[in-house]
Amino acid sequence: MIMAENKFKTAVLATPDLVYNEGKGALSNQYKRKVEVADCQGSVDIDFCLKDKTVGKNQCRWDYAIGSNNQSYFVEIHSADTKNIDEVTKKADWLKRWLKISAQNLDEIKHLPFYWVATSGIDVRNRNKMAKLATLNVKLVSSPLVIKA
Repeated sequence: MIMAENKFKTAVLATPDLVYNEGKGALSNQYKRKVEVADCQGSVDIDFCLKDKTVGKNQCRWDYAIGSNNQSYFVEIHSADTKNIDEVTKKADWLKRWLKISAQNLDEIKHLPFYWVATSGIDVRNRNKMAKLATLNVKLVSSPLVIKA
């Protein structure tokens, strides 16, 4: 039987400092139920992998990349209150720069929008700041995020 190419795994393995995990293995146990993935092709804890690296040290880093449908879905699991918008905006800015400079293979297969998954309820009341997130292709969703095949 010929196995279909896993473009997500190939892109992760070609990206310096990242560690590929089977399935949702990169997600912490408390967050695995926040994301439902059909045809999961693996995952990466971007935040953990890059926390001590020059490219990510002292930066607001995005949480995860999850592979499905030969695409990379970028997922930030975070509280969703108005006070969190600036932090998530910084993380999205960082993610876009990092993809262009250090992770071109993942950038080529990225799925837009980037997802901000609320850890619990959503209480966001600043339309201007939410508009800024929209320009960065960030979509705020309640959990669970469902990625369909």
